[in-house]
Amino acid sequence: MSESPENSELKKEEEESKLEEEKEEKEEEVEEAPNFSKIRGKKILVAFEEKEQSLLEYTSEIRSYTGTGQVTIKNPAKDVVIWSIGLKLANCAHSNLQEDEYIVNDLEPDKKWSMNYQLTTEQPAVKLGEKVDTDFNLEKPDFTRDDLVFNGETNILFMISVENLLTEFMTEITVKKKLPEFMRGSPRFLEPFSGEAVYDSENHVVLWTLEDVAPEDVNILKIYGAIKPNQVEPMDVGEVRVEYKQINRGIITNIKPELTAQTTVMPFVEAVEGDTANMWDCMASFEGNKEFQVLLEGISVTDKQSGETLFDSGELNELLSAQGDWSS
Repeated sequence: MSESPENSELKKEEEESKLEEEKEEKEEEVEEAPNFSKIRGKKILVAFEEKEQSLLEYTSEIRSYTGTGQVTIKNPAKDVVIWSIGLKLANCAHSNLQEDEYIVNDLEPDKKWSMNYQLTTEQPAVKLGEKVDTDFNLEKPDFTRDDLVFNGETNILFMISVENLLTEFMTEITVKKKLPEFMRGSPRFLEPFSGEAVYDSENHVVLWTLEDVAPEDVNILKIYGAIKPNQVEPMDVGEVRVEYKQINRGIITNIKPELTAQTTVMPFVEAVEGDTANMWDCMASFEGNKEFQVLLEGISVTDKQSGETLFDSGELNELLSAQGDWSS
């Protein structure tokens, strides 16, 4: 049964009306939710860089562990000075910093201020491990030994592991493995492994670098070589060191920063004579900074002589682009 032309036209009009309503609803949603990516201008930069170092003995126990950090505030502007900079820090339990406000004073364009601190975490954010097999056989990898035979030629395997214990990426991981003097020739690195591994034959050190380690991920490097122990006394199979960073997040200590600062802005009142003699219509206006985004919290206009409040915008909290303005 075919549809009549009248019904077909009516159905088409209903569909077009529905599409128009959906379009208007989407436009209203966009207006209600501001797109902050469209806010132009620079922001004052607060960066954290935290670094840890661990030293692992041949007993597979951590001999030493140190952690350091640095917080930096940078003025990225080309021509604008910022002043009255206040840096409030919270959640400082895993550092020697105080939960207080640090006054930075002024920062000229393209200048920065830095403060160093110590980490006081109970354990490293990256777990370093090592297993040693003193009679490793590529054909029987599950059979392991941990003793040495005097003047006996055999193979040795060092399995170095790096585990990220946090829920964020760790970056710039560097592992240094000191190889024993009784190793013969250059070692091999068994595939597969992540990152880059090189052997420094002059210092008998393997340098293993990883760009980053994913949250709760484990990376392993297997170092394989030949040995011939030349003494019967206990011998050191070499220490392992790891160093790594976490940049911009302060994620090792999880310090929470809050920054306030002032810069050049222009609030003013525009007055236009009204319809009644000696009566003026006034408008409070605000011009933002030429380089920075500015958070306009509110504007209040007061009569200097009487102290009377002539205008109070109340709480605004409007984020203005560089060279942005606001008017009542």
